[in-house]
Amino acid sequence: MNIIKEITSAQNRLVYRLTSTVIDSITAYGIMVTTTLFGDEETEYIEFVTADLDFGEKLLGILADNTVLPSTLKEVVSEFIAGYFTVLCRLQN
Repeated sequence: MNIIKEITSAQNRLVYRLTSTVIDSITAYGIMVTTTLFGDEETEYIEFVTADLDFGEKLLGILADNTVLPSTLKEVVSEFIAGYFTVLCRLQN
C-alpha cells in the first residue's frame, strides 16, 4: 500500500488518505480514515474502491469536506458509489 494523497483536519486529529495497491498489474485505489478526536486512535480502511485515480481523488475530497469519520466510512462510500453509478446510468439512457 502506498499513500497517494493525504488531507488532514481538526489539528491533524482527522486524517484522510488515498492509497494505491497494484494487483495483477492493475492499480487499485483505496481510502483510509484515521481519527484521534475521541481519545483512542480509530482507523477504517477500504482497500479497493476504484481503479480510477480521478474518482478516488474526488471521493477523498468529498469525505474530507463532509468530515466523515472512520465509524461511518464504509456506509458513506457504499452510498456514494451506488448513487454515483445510478446517476451515471440514468444520464446514459
